[in-house]
Amino acid sequence: MQPSEAFRALRDGQPSEDPAIEARRALFDDIFARLDAVGVPRSSVQLAWDYSTASMDSIAGRLVAMREDAFARLPTDGKAPGERLEIPLVPINGRTLPRPHCLLRLH
Repeated sequence: MQPSEAFRALRDGQPSEDPAIEARRALFDDIFARLDAVGVPRSSVQLAWDYSTASMDSIAGRLVAMREDAFARLPTDGKAPGERLEIPLVPINGRTLPRPHCLLRLH
């Protein structure tokens, strides 16, 4: 199986006049670097792609909205907007959390 001309341009670093290929060059450089890191040489790859099964918004969007709504309802106790509030975390089922200050970091 021979790679397509477009894939060969990405894999072999050949310039292309196709803006769609050039727009994907950085993405494919990352893919090839990841493959190389696990022992798959760039030159041996005949086909590769990257895809998302879910966006961060679909995974955490509602949770972030709830967090923002909850923070907006909390009294500020004189703190500046955006200043971190101290919210204690309680171990679940008697288990100590490995990083008790952070269960999930949402940005």
